[in-house]
Amino acid sequence: MNRAIGTLAAFAGLLFFVSGPLSAQQGDNRNPLPPPLPADTAQQPPPLPAQTQRTYYVEEAGKRVGPLGLAEIKQRIQSGTLQKHNLVWREGLPAWSSADKVPELHAIFRQQPPTLPKGTKHRTYMVGLWEGSTTDQFGGRSHSIVRYNADGSFSGTQTLTNFGVTQSFPQSGTWTVTTLSPDRFTLTVTFSQATQLQTGAIGPQHFTYTVVDQNTLRNEDMGFYAYRKGR
Repeated sequence: MNRAIGTLAAFAGLLFFVSGPLSAQQGDNRNPLPPPLPADTAQQPPPLPAQTQRTYYVEEAGKRVGPLGLAEIKQRIQSGTLQKHNLVWREGLPAWSSADKVPELHAIFRQQPPTLPKGTKHRTYMVGLWEGSTTDQFGGRSHSIVRYNADGSFSGTQTLTNFGVTQSFPQSGTWTVTTLSPDRFTLTVTFSQATQLQTGAIGPQHFTYTVVDQNTLRNEDMGFYAYRKGR
């Protein structure tokens, strides 16, 4: 009998143990958890329709060239082939228009650097250290070594030898160039006051040079050559 009671008590304890969690679970049913997220079966939105690329026609040397894409137009602007005054037409324009009047092309023109000032090529070429010598009809010899600076100033030394007597004079002042053709330019130097007093060279002095190569110049006025000795 006692054994039957013990078994019944143990069975009752088991019911109590189970009934606690079960009642808690039944209580959770009043605030159920959401079901798991469904598998991602939603369809992705269709891709945006491809934009129709504008095509352009341009006037070059009186001829119609095209169709051209915007990238090709930009390349022509960057290379200088297409200028602001060249005529352009695309769909949507009522008539041919100068390139800088087309809004999207006007923006590209504004991004381009300004045109280099005239003479920039030869001015850049002259920057550096130059040396030259000449002999006059009486046998006098002049030797100069001059540094032309990028800021438009110059400094150097002129050595004169006449009748066996040699004298050296410092030189300084400012310089500019004027382009005459792709391989010719005029060098204009204005000596400082101190140099003018020593040499008697008053006012700007003009010399015409021909570019022989990257390191050689020929003075057309006196026929001598000047050679680059450094940058």
